[in-house]
Amino acid sequence: MRFLLFALLSPITTISAQSLCNRAYHNVTSIEQLSRLRECTVVHNLRFTSGPLNGTREISLDGIEEAEQILIGGAGCMQAAPCTAPTPETELRFHSRTLRRIRDLIVDFNADHLVELSLPSLESVDNEVTISSNSLRTFNIRRLIRLGKLSIHAPELTNLTIDGLQGFNSRSRGNDNEVHIDRTALTSLDSLFGRRMDARAAGRGAKSLVRIYANSLPNVRRVNFAWNNLDTLEIDGTDPGVTVVFQGGGFGNDSLKYGQVILAKGDAGVERGSSLRGKLEAESLYVTNNRTHLNIPFDRLKTLDVPSGLKDVVGTVAMTSPDALSGASGLESISLRSYEFHLPSEFKDGKRIWRWPDTRMQRAEVRGKVHMDFMNSFLEDRNPDDTNNATSRPSVTLKFSLIGIRESDYTLNCAPFEKLRDQGVLPQASDGDLRSQGPYFDCSDDKRNDAVAREVGWQTWLAVVLTVATGCV
Repeated sequence: MRFLLFALLSPITTISAQSLCNRAYHNVTSIEQLSRLRECTVVHNLRFTSGPLNGTREISLDGIEEAEQILIGGAGCMQAAPCTAPTPETELRFHSRTLRRIRDLIVDFNADHLVELSLPSLESVDNEVTISSNSLRTFNIRRLIRLGKLSIHAPELTNLTIDGLQGFNSRSRGNDNEVHIDRTALTSLDSLFGRRMDARAAGRGAKSLVRIYANSLPNVRRVNFAWNNLDTLEIDGTDPGVTVVFQGGGFGNDSLKYGQVILAKGDAGVERGSSLRGKLEAESLYVTNNRTHLNIPFDRLKTLDVPSGLKDVVGTVAMTSPDALSGASGLESISLRSYEFHLPSEFKDGKRIWRWPDTRMQRAEVRGKVHMDFMNSFLEDRNPDDTNNATSRPSVTLKFSLIGIRESDYTLNCAPFEKLRDQGVLPQASDGDLRSQGPYFDCSDDKRNDAVAREVGWQTWLAVVLTVATGCV
């Protein structure tokens, strides 16, 4: 009879357990509830919003292998509100040795006593990992191989373990693959960025983007970066500055290639690391920060843009690549427009630090304290004294602008550039608006223009005086 009763009840128990596992949403509030869920290998959405479960502060997810979403919150503070620091009696730890795959892992600011999140077997995150915690100190995702997005805002985080990240997963709805690192107490980001990874975006139309907010990383001054095929790398600097060092992967041909590299705010720079044996290439380098010296480590670069702004600081510039210094940088557009630029020469202490590309360009714009010596290679490659076919010389097709400022000790000579314009090597049209999309040419020296203005003004006043005097007679 007991055997018959067990046989009759077993299907009901199985159906009940399967029904629990298939439920779309679980708000976990007790250890007993979690224990039943741990019998499921696959679950949908788990939400932990009540902090400790029955006073238990070591919360295990062992048994669960896959989940759609795990959200860890609580009833604590929000981002802008001060938090009560966790004590040994209030610290909360989450861990799982079995979780291998998840769509979304989210820790929000309400989880104010969470100090450790350890998922050492997690291999893939389909969509995103978002960590927003004012108390988290340890985050272990040692075996993570692929993810869609990673965002970390954890000012107390001192231990990040991740050994083998290999690439991005395609996110839902074609969203971009992004990594944001903001506000941690880490002393190094090498475990994340220092290992070789193919960072090309996954999914049609998606882009890959890394943003490092160095102004919120007080213990990091150098970031070793070995990711390849990244669309955008943006560094928000701080004072004193942080430097991103492009490193190789220890292979013979370990070239690195990027889309746009942006140095925004603060004092941030880039340089080539000693382990990089291959080429370092980027589509563009865009600089809007306040580093006074701009180092350009790229072997190949299409666009260099240092725009003018309210707080122009960049004063000097130097190429460090032998390829670029030979004229083979491939630069198609150069805009050096900071009013603080001091560009006396292509050499410093007898060593070449700048070389204009010896190939066709779209834009060449320079403004600041510019000496003619800084333009030597530009003129040598284009030779205004050559009256033969202009097509044999590398031209500038869209915009050419060379403007000296009044405070400069140098006087520009526009004659050779005007000759190149007349020969068709430089753009011939001038519509008076640098923002125009049409061809544009401008060569001017504020010092020379002032002198011309004073001369014209004196002659005009003399003519007026003579005219009046003659009329009186």
